[in-house]
Amino acid sequence: MTESLHIKDQLQIQMVVQTFFRILSGKTNEDRDWDRLEQLFAGKAQLVPFRIRGSKVSLKIYSIHAFIQRLKGLLSRSNLFQYGYQTVYRCAGNSVLACCFFEAIEDSKFRTRLKKGCHLIQLSRHEEIWRIEHMVWEDDQLA
Repeated sequence: MTESLHIKDQLQIQMVVQTFFRILSGKTNEDRDWDRLEQLFAGKAQLVPFRIRGSKVSLKIYSIHAFIQRLKGLLSRSNLFQYGYQTVYRCAGNSVLACCFFEAIEDSKFRTRLKKGCHLIQLSRHEEIWRIEHMVWEDDQLA
């Protein structure tokens, strides 16, 4: 992360990204802390998954509420253990862009990989708290 950010901010930003992945991860129908997930995001945050298949690009724009509803449906049918790695942060004032590669697996023993890809996460400071403003991700759907 850039040296222009105070260490407290760096740690808080890293915690936001790690908490996002931790909340998503778990077994089918395992309770998730949806309220905490919602708190990670700014009120008008946009979440945008996109896929490129040949010459076709598809994307949707979700609010955090719509994203959570979509996740509840998906997680009622399948285990999901998702983690981020190789995260790079770029800072400009009260805004940070995190580029985070991720993998999603179906079992906690890392045997069945579901997908991998990259999240671009824009965070902004709101009254001393870092929140996610936008999240765009592309993934390589394997299963």
